[in-house]
Amino acid sequence: MDGPFLGSLAVAAGLLTPADLRSGRFVPLFRDVYVDADAVAGAEIDLVLLSRAAYLLMPEDGALCGFSAAALLGADCSPAGAAAEFIAPRGDVGNRRGLVVRQAALAPEEVCLVGPYRVTTAERTAYDLGRRLDVPRAVAAVDSLARIGRFDPSALLDGPVGARGRRRLREVVALADPLAESTMETRLRLVLVGGGLPRPTSQFAVRTADGAVVARVDLAYPDARLALEYDGAHHFDDEFSRLDRRRDLLLDELGWQTMRFTSDDVLRTPNDTVRRVRNRLAERLARLAP
Repeated sequence: MDGPFLGSLAVAAGLLTPADLRSGRFVPLFRDVYVDADAVAGAEIDLVLLSRAAYLLMPEDGALCGFSAAALLGADCSPAGAAAEFIAPRGDVGNRRGLVVRQAALAPEEVCLVGPYRVTTAERTAYDLGRRLDVPRAVAAVDSLARIGRFDPSALLDGPVGARGRRRLREVVALADPLAESTMETRLRLVLVGGGLPRPTSQFAVRTADGAVVARVDLAYPDARLALEYDGAHHFDDEFSRLDRRRDLLLDELGWQTMRFTSDDVLRTPNDTVRRVRNRLAERLARLAP
């Protein structure tokens, strides 16, 4: 079997027996939805696979939505353990473990295809997640989806007046920045702004005197020539560490200083992070003042 399949259809077609489905050769993803155990051996059952499985249960006029749509669209904003989701104007499939079913009408322009799968568009997905999630997660989702969908986050405010969560969406849109290239980059920016610091510029291109781009930094305070970088786990690989050091030296030659942060700085000690950036920013601005 190539990918998820309906056990009842496989049995009806004579491809498998009920005993085969119970034998351990197949892994149940939802009731009556299975995947070949060899296909997931040693691998995590991720949201993309769960969403493909949920699609088999979805009415024809529905669409994968929420984190499922975000995952298939390529947006990096779904938390670990997120449930698969689909939305449909009608249907008799109820919520079940690992699956959330939402009932609502969709306009044709709110649905697109990712391969063979009907999913809500990046803009509709951002509208749904932006209203439903807490502000930091919502901003991260809107950032990622707006970058992929190439839309202005302010377009999300054109949704129906009175929709649940619309008031929160205004705050989310004000904080959004489609230039952000990762969820944790967004979270670092929100920590700084929430701590009272000026909003840094995302994905700032540092150039030489003749205009050549030396580096594109995650966040920057250009007037202070201060670069802020979020380092995910891959930055601690030898090759990435070497490239990071080389880039920091190039920036230093141009009068820039780089501060690097990890998940602990963003999630565990945000107040310390704000304090360090505030002090360094003041120091740099005083040094570079005319």
